[in-house]
Amino acid sequence: MAALHADDVDALARLARLTLSQDDSVTFARQLGEILGYLEAIAAVDITEVAAWEPPVPSSAAWSTPLRDDLAVAPLPADDILAGAAATADGLVIVPRFVES
Repeated sequence: MAALHADDVDALARLARLTLSQDDSVTFARQLGEILGYLEAIAAVDITEVAAWEPPVPSSAAWSTPLRDDLAVAPLPADDILAGAAATADGLVIVPRFVES
């Protein structure tokens, strides 16, 4: 496994718009490296002899659909939706840019 460095954590933190101290970056790099190591250990387990799990198929007599009927209903009023938004303009919800160009 390639080692995870504090610079990698800093890049991820920037994408998430988080500010981390240098100590936190080093700690998180170590912890994330350990997690990735565990995942590699799991991925290395030989499962060729393990049968694939298949969910039981319910009989039609015992099966009941837990979903509600699919009915068309009136949409929520736009003013109610916009009232919960942090920022709006011209009837639209404004969200901050999250990917730098």
